[in-house]
Amino acid sequence: MLASNDSCLLRKIYYLCSEFDGLINFVHPDPSKTAVTSATTLLHAGDKMANEALKQAFQEVHSKIVNSVSPDPVIDVLFSKKVLSSSDNSELLDISIKAQRCRKLLSLLHNSSHPQTFIYLRLALLDEYSWLVKEIDQLLSSSTSQLQQLRLDHSTDGIN
Repeated sequence: MLASNDSCLLRKIYYLCSEFDGLINFVHPDPSKTAVTSATTLLHAGDKMANEALKQAFQEVHSKIVNSVSPDPVIDVLFSKKVLSSSDNSELLDISIKAQRCRKLLSLLHNSSHPQTFIYLRLALLDEYSWLVKEIDQLLSSSTSQLQQLRLDHSTDGIN
């Protein structure tokens, strides 16, 4: 079952994505935690937009990740989800200094073509770094609020 915060976040990501490209389905990687059910497919466009929104939020908290996160468990999760290749995994594990390993991990993720890179990163951080995920979720919430305001402003253009 989704925690209420996760459900709320997924609704916000869903709204953010639908504002840009119509109705999308956003499915949690764990089928028991599906926010919006899709029988067999997850639309690539929706994934890409949700991932991009998270990518921007993660970029804003880059220094907090570098200074606070132990990267090894995150690397393990991302490797198991095929976000990181075996060569990425080896390269990261060869870096002995935690902060440098985090920087390299974030660099690899920001250059990744995997459609769910930052979705999986958020999930990998959820248990041990809930405070960081909460901050990221607040950044997404702020972006959603700004989009809603822009939509309202646009809908009243020309009306006096």
